[in-house]
Amino acid sequence: MIEEAIIVATNRTVPERHILYEILSPHWFRTLALNDAAHKLLVPLVIARISGFASGAKPDPKVGAFGLANWSYENFNFQDKYIPNDLKKRGFDIEGEMGDKYRNYPYATDMYLLWGISREFVKSVLETKYTSNEVVAKEACIADWCKEIQTSGQIPSFPTITTVDQLIDAVTMCIHTASPQHTAVNYLQDYYYSFVPSKPPALCTPLLKNLADLQGYTEQHLTDTLPIGLKDAKWKDWLLAAQLPELLSFKVEDRYNLITYAKSLYNVNKGRTITENKELNSESIKDAAKVFYSRLKNADLALTISLRYRLLVLLSILFFSQRLLLFRS
Repeated sequence: MIEEAIIVATNRTVPERHILYEILSPHWFRTLALNDAAHKLLVPLVIARISGFASGAKPDPKVGAFGLANWSYENFNFQDKYIPNDLKKRGFDIEGEMGDKYRNYPYATDMYLLWGISREFVKSVLETKYTSNEVVAKEACIADWCKEIQTSGQIPSFPTITTVDQLIDAVTMCIHTASPQHTAVNYLQDYYYSFVPSKPPALCTPLLKNLADLQGYTEQHLTDTLPIGLKDAKWKDWLLAAQLPELLSFKVEDRYNLITYAKSLYNVNKGRTITENKELNSESIKDAAKVFYSRLKNADLALTISLRYRLLVLLSILFFSQRLLLFRS
């Protein structure tokens, strides 16, 4: 939803030949179309119903799943969500800590790495045009962009950009939200949510009413409550709960990932002449894309090795845990 507002604001205020549009638009392929389908079908007809936060036959934007989504949007702080800021605010000072303290928190270590790579790339590209803070502060296009996002986009925490660093951080955040962050939130949920007890869509017994009920709660009560096992029609609930994350976790096509973007940007600018686009320094952008591609490939190799190990451990735990719960039910 955040990226959706930024896409619309960018198309309203930034010319297609502008360097901001050049660097951002490739990350927004089909985003608006997919979000529109989610608004009309996925959220009201699927997510709201199985999440336990459905608001009835006629969705009310103030309650249930819709109320939660609206509250999250209204309280989203754009600058606080920059990866270094977000991690530090939540007590994970990746910059200040040394060693392997966060070795079991892959989101922090991986995202911090990708944020750094993306920011260096954005810096290399934007500094071909914005050589000083004065250049940024005087450009009407940037001022209009910020105002449109803050007002019509209803993201008041988006910065009023007057410096090069502010611009670099904001653009990095836009790319981060569209690619690494979206992948982290969406495409890896299958490994957690497909184990139904981790996120059951429904409870099959009444809620506890008092402390005495809680104190007398046993493992059998828990398994009876979860939509698992073969009793009655619980297996249908389990099947839906286990398969939906699989449907939502398809792998990003190679032609739409960051590595392909870097390669494409390199090839586009390699063939450009100065007369084709006087607004862009094609040679410098080509060099920035080359470095970006190389760093992403190196990071991809490192993350792949790390991910395979983590998934092996996680899947082993989930497999044996699920088998145990099914056996006991």
